[in-house]
Amino acid sequence: MNKFMKYGKYVAAIVAVVIVAAGMATWQYYVNPGGLPETAEADSLVAHARDALSYNRYQAACDDLAAAKVIYEYCGDKQGAVQCDLLLAVVYFGIGQMETCQSQLQAVRENLNELPVKDRHAYHRLEAFLAVELGNEYDYAEKHMREAIAIVHSVGNESVLNSDMGNLAEVYIRSGDYAKAEAALDSIDFRIAGTYQPQYYYCKGMMAFRQCDYDTAYAILREAVRCCYESGVHDVHVASMEMMLYVDSLRGDDKAYIAHYKEMVAQRDKMRGAQVTYEIVRDVEEYQVEIIKMEEKNRRLSMAMGIVVLSVAVLLLAAVGGIMYLLYRRQAQLKRISDLELQQKEAEVERHRLERELLDLRHRKDSEEIQQSRQDNLAMSLHLARYDKEAAESVDHSLLLMDSHFCHSIEVLYPRITKTEKRLACFIKMQMNSDEIIKAMNISAAGFYKLRYRLRKRMGLTKEQDLEKVIQQID
Repeated sequence: MNKFMKYGKYVAAIVAVVIVAAGMATWQYYVNPGGLPETAEADSLVAHARDALSYNRYQAACDDLAAAKVIYEYCGDKQGAVQCDLLLAVVYFGIGQMETCQSQLQAVRENLNELPVKDRHAYHRLEAFLAVELGNEYDYAEKHMREAIAIVHSVGNESVLNSDMGNLAEVYIRSGDYAKAEAALDSIDFRIAGTYQPQYYYCKGMMAFRQCDYDTAYAILREAVRCCYESGVHDVHVASMEMMLYVDSLRGDDKAYIAHYKEMVAQRDKMRGAQVTYEIVRDVEEYQVEIIKMEEKNRRLSMAMGIVVLSVAVLLLAAVGGIMYLLYRRQAQLKRISDLELQQKEAEVERHRLERELLDLRHRKDSEEIQQSRQDNLAMSLHLARYDKEAAESVDHSLLLMDSHFCHSIEVLYPRITKTEKRLACFIKMQMNSDEIIKAMNISAAGFYKLRYRLRKRMGLTKEQDLEKVIQQID
């Protein structure tokens, strides 16, 4: 007891030195370990992502944004993380994942004030586009487009203002307000350089098309296509070609129809080539998992280095103090390792779950593309069937390939049904809308409704029964 009291002050001094050394080692190697990314690196990644988005390189942009968001969140930079969310929403919109884009915007909407002016402008444009694409909510779309225009007007960017006025005009055209659309288009100043010309001519052509002035629409849409080639705008190019194909069909100009159809398919393939959809989603999740693993690896290494430093200090200062400290640190280390292993297992399980979900999504996407390809082939076969008997026979064969069981079932239920009526039933079963069916069967709107009436009569339906629901219930 006396010896303990005699050497107690030395032991206390040794313990104090050990605690100080432990604190310094822990701070150096665990709290602030070297090599972890900083916000400057994230800013550089965001700049690269913006540049990639300007060229529709969604894969590269998504990789940079995923890495930047992890760094921003690790460093506690809320504004940077919100910017990444917004740009990721732009990526999802570009690859056609509208629902995912909408959910991504929810996080941005809650932190909109954290964004600079340029990004708030992008947010309002994206909200307007989604309102038109997902729900035809034209009032909501107009509200956000006007917010975007107000922002651009305040900063004096005339080129972007011209583009936004073209987008606002398209909202008005889709809602049927042609007077406001004309006013918006007339406000565009062609003396300003920019890439807004394809959108301008597309809106003009679409307005003439909806007013059934097909000759005027055709001429204006040709100008829109020319501007698309100069600007490299694929989505406007494809939309313009679709309307021109309809006019070619009305005119019976098969040569022009085939040429324009090939051109539209080529442009659509270019547009889809930039849209790597589900691969992007998978890469985002995998990249985040790898970043988390990297951080855990750095932390584990830092802990190991701290333990080595502390061990050396304890051995040099005092054997008793060193043994006590090593026992304490050993216990803490085992718990930390156990926690890390548990986290790794949970991350691995989550990664496998995401991979399964992505695989299911990819299979579903492939099925949808096959179905769409069959529908496109069927539409071309129907168009050529007027001139080629063998093409007419291939139509029925294509329908049988798409849903042979349904064709057999409807023939059994309604043996008096004609081939034309059976085709209509198959198109309705494929959930094609009226405009798509009219185009596919190359008939007028009046002819379509007459054929629909005969089909209802053939099936013995009452006025209260819905034709589409009855057909969808047939296995």
